[in-house]
Amino acid sequence: MDHICRAVYRNADIYLLDDPLSSVDASVGRHIYENVILGLLKSKCLLLATHLTHHTQLASEVILIEKGTIVGRGTFEELSRVGHVSLTVDKVDDIIEETIVTDKLKSIHDETKGPTVEAERSGSGAVGIALFWKYFRAGNSITVVSIALTFGVLNQVIQSYSDLFLQIW
Repeated sequence: MDHICRAVYRNADIYLLDDPLSSVDASVGRHIYENVILGLLKSKCLLLATHLTHHTQLASEVILIEKGTIVGRGTFEELSRVGHVSLTVDKVDDIIEETIVTDKLKSIHDETKGPTVEAERSGSGAVGIALFWKYFRAGNSITVVSIALTFGVLNQVIQSYSDLFLQIW
């Protein structure tokens, strides 16, 4: 969703949105569709790639693509008459409302159970050199670790000699 916010903030003339509503739940998707796509971006050129056919109802042109081939082109109504768009907006509203009600019931049911908290395991004591070795081996090869340590030591030597030089000078 933050990608949509950044795109709208840029105030561009053309927007290409690649299925932005699939990653949010139904109520948030409806809010974004009504307030951003139909609201803030209504005077802009918007190309919306989506699997949700009900969002194409108000589009000036709809292009249906299946397996890389254009199978239909026209308005929502034209494609509905031909049979390309089978899901009506009324059915989608029912699905969205059912999803919202189901989510609310699920959250009420979860609240009655109470929160599930797992105890955190912690250790105490000193960290051994073997653990550091595993850490470095997991992230990097021995060569990278050796090179990093060599450059660290070399950096310290150069810093020390520069301090010594300034002291003598």
